[in-house]
Amino acid sequence: MTVHERRMHLNACALGLGFGPVWRLPLTQPERNGDLDYLIELARTAERGKMDALFAADFYAASDRVESSPSPHTEPLTLFAALAGATERIGLVISASTTYNESFHLANAFASLDHLSGGRAGWNMVTTAVESVHANYSRESHLEHDLRYERAERVVLEAVGMWKRWAQPLPQGRPVLVQAGSSEVGKQFASRHAEVVFTAQPVLDAAKEFYRDVKSRASALGRQPEHVLILPGLVPIVAATEAETKELERELNTFVSVESGAKRLSQMLETDLTSLHPDEPIPLEALPAVSTSDGMRSRVQLVLDLIRDQRLSVRQLVAQGTHLKMSGSTVQVADRMERWFKERAADGFNVLFPYLPGGMDSFVDRLIPELQNRGLFRTEYDGCTLRSHYGLPPVGTGSPEVTR
Repeated sequence: MTVHERRMHLNACALGLGFGPVWRLPLTQPERNGDLDYLIELARTAERGKMDALFAADFYAASDRVESSPSPHTEPLTLFAALAGATERIGLVISASTTYNESFHLANAFASLDHLSGGRAGWNMVTTAVESVHANYSRESHLEHDLRYERAERVVLEAVGMWKRWAQPLPQGRPVLVQAGSSEVGKQFASRHAEVVFTAQPVLDAAKEFYRDVKSRASALGRQPEHVLILPGLVPIVAATEAETKELERELNTFVSVESGAKRLSQMLETDLTSLHPDEPIPLEALPAVSTSDGMRSRVQLVLDLIRDQRLSVRQLVAQGTHLKMSGSTVQVADRMERWFKERAADGFNVLFPYLPGGMDSFVDRLIPELQNRGLFRTEYDGCTLRSHYGLPPVGTGSPEVTR
């Protein structure tokens, strides 16, 4: 893809009711969570907007935080097999753990989805950060951070090897490989294997550095940097006017539980935030110098940096979250998205809608036409496979050949 043809890529995180504790919001439909007709409606809305892919994370342990969301979630491979038959073009990207699945199971599952969808499957290769998951798999303990990535190397190599050797070719050569870790070992893993990288980057300058770093690592390994797409998470809050957006954002924030968020952050940071005044800056001396977490190491470091750089209170940190938020009128949000794209902080975004279905409707009906009018986003799909949506080459003509 040449520079003048560069276009923004947009994924829709469309499983459930929205991002955060909005299941209590009157605009959502919690009674329909898990209802196939409802989920098909979401998928078709995203496809109407010509979005690259639907994305769903998987959860290997149910949440114990009722304030955040009802659980358990619909198992995404089962769901996306159904959505494959209800959609025509949009890609289907699913997280699946290399720690709690074996290579044959993963290779077979994603090959099946690729066949059923006509070449629209993508595998988000995650190592699973949540320690409590091990009990659901009758494991004595959870693998340490770097050991999880060692296992991931083996599992991915074996899965790709199976796809190469199986008699029936896959529609797009193999599923698109996606990765979502931003630690040092995670970035190196991405530079070797990933064609798309999901990341949490709420600060523009840090996002530009992450973008440059990952693409430089891929280039050093002989890969084309434009074949490694960087898609930060984005929570867009958009209404017809800036005033309406502020009112919507105020309503959304009323459902944020500071108590629940403080407990979650305390567990993440291994530092007690629950006893702090919720509206005073978090004391820096209470924080670890760097992330030593065995879970989501890069996410913990991001939170530490946010607290230090912006002197956030517990309430502000809980409300802000770790993903990029853009709120305002259609033009204001499109301006910010364009800036991130043109300044090489992102090749597009993994869109986490603040509430569903209305948040997706607003994005598709307001923001996407504005981006199309600016020449930043497609008006029609160019092909039928996920690989074609992302502008990635067919396997064997520039895509990474992961071999031993």
